Amino acid sequence: MDALWRWASGDSAAFYDISKALADYLVSPFHHCEGQDGQNDADTPSVSAILYTAASMLFGGTDGAILAARVAIDAAMGGGRR
Repeated sequence: MDALWRWASGDSAAFYDISKALADYLVSPFHHCEGQDGQNDADTPSVSAILYTAASMLFGGTDGAILAARVAIDAAMGGGRR
């Protein structure tokens, strides 16, 4: 998350830290397609919002930003998993 704040503050070197962090997540056991049978994944609202924000920052577009906002609002309203 620190790297995202650094990027937002204009630190272009944070791009590489964000890229590595997202890549590490994507090859970790937490990123899977096994549904409830797999390991506990990173689906808490705060983690999901950070992952969506990182993807949106790296790949452009608004889908990740919209998902991040929805997750954050849902968490603030008491919805979602904690």
